Amino acid sequence: MKIKNIRFKDILSHRKEVLKPIEANNSNLGRVKKIDFKGNIFLDQETTTNTNMIRIKKNDLVISGINADKGAISVYKGDEDILASIHYSSYSFNENEINIDYLKFFLKSDQFKKLLNEQTSGGIKKELKAKHILPLQINLPDLNTQSKIANSINEFELKFESLYKKIYLNYNEIETLSSSVLQEAIEGKLVKFEKNFDPDEILKKLQEEKDNFHKNVKNKLAKKQNSIQDDYKLSVPANWRIIELYDVSKLITDGTHQTPQYVEEGRPFLSAQNVKPFKFMPENHKFITEKAYQENIKNKKPEVGDLLVGRVGNVGQAAVIDKKIEFSYYVSLGLIKLFKNFILSEFLAIVFNSPYGIRYAHKNTSSKGSAAGNFNLGRIRSFKIPITSMEEQMLIVQKVEKLRKKFFLMREKLDKINSDLMSLSRSIYNKYFTESYVEQK
Repeated sequence: MKIKNIRFKDILSHRKEVLKPIEANNSNLGRVKKIDFKGNIFLDQETTTNTNMIRIKKNDLVISGINADKGAISVYKGDEDILASIHYSSYSFNENEINIDYLKFFLKSDQFKKLLNEQTSGGIKKELKAKHILPLQINLPDLNTQSKIANSINEFELKFESLYKKIYLNYNEIETLSSSVLQEAIEGKLVKFEKNFDPDEILKKLQEEKDNFHKNVKNKLAKKQNSIQDDYKLSVPANWRIIELYDVSKLITDGTHQTPQYVEEGRPFLSAQNVKPFKFMPENHKFITEKAYQENIKNKKPEVGDLLVGRVGNVGQAAVIDKKIEFSYYVSLGLIKLFKNFILSEFLAIVFNSPYGIRYAHKNTSSKGSAAGNFNLGRIRSFKIPITSMEEQMLIVQKVEKLRKKFFLMREKLDKINSDLMSLSRSIYNKYFTESYVEQK
């Protein structure tokens, strides 16, 4: 076996032709949309560009500057030239000098990263470009050895791919189970509850408390908006009732509609990014002044036990405020204050995060042009929700929480298996590209 000490520029020739946006848009050539991690090139025939583009010719080696280390490298086999953004680089090469699969695996190895760090003053910070690749000096085995190494790694890749598919299927099964649990919870199928209660008496007492509340609190009754209905009907036990969220809420509102002036220190300011299903995550936030804070929370101060719902972006995703923190919030978040003698915030979070709730939120999200979707407050107020006795709600909440913890542990185990497989895969790459292994071959 022969080993040659070469630079990449000895076997790769960088194609430097660049087209200006106008020229690219008038060329009628396809553009690279992406290269996946298996090396498949996906083209986009319609999108126009406002940036310079590179030209790619038949049999060119194409490398993604962003994802080369994950396998986004390919040889273009089409007959007609194509274009790509400057996040890619294109090279002609001699197939008698380099095996492209070998090169792809080499770019994914720690040995390649080590060479970058040793030969490019600290490696690359953002993208892998021709100026990083071409000067690199490597020990390249003969073509036959390259092919043997590439074939061996390909065999391992096929085995790993099978294992990754099984992990992916397990993740999907957990998500399906989790969704089923939430749906069964709001349909009264998750727990057995045999105590008799009068649902109409509960609603009567709710109405009395609501009437008294509005007598003592001088605020305008918020407007509802007709929801966009579909043919889905929520099925609940005979002694449950379906009511509008408006009927069991003291307040359903949202945050300030004006983007505030942020400061280095001050009061926390949250948005929809701070809420995921069942997770209130206030840690990552911006700050506003005390004056802005006081203006924003007037008549709508969030408190522990209230429910937050995503209105823009993470539409319908809901979490109970379970941390004692004073904050104001953006229009992308909805705040719901409930009559807590009749409904648990945790139970309502289950309703919102269930398949039924997700379906409603997306059906009732409107958008204007290219603007992000808006889960309108009026339609949140009109959301039809199931209600049962407080005692049964508590049992449901406890059961869901117990099962969610089990699902969390199951995901953790899959994460660990996935991480171990990735480490094993990485060690295999490193094994094949160490100098001692190549020399043995």
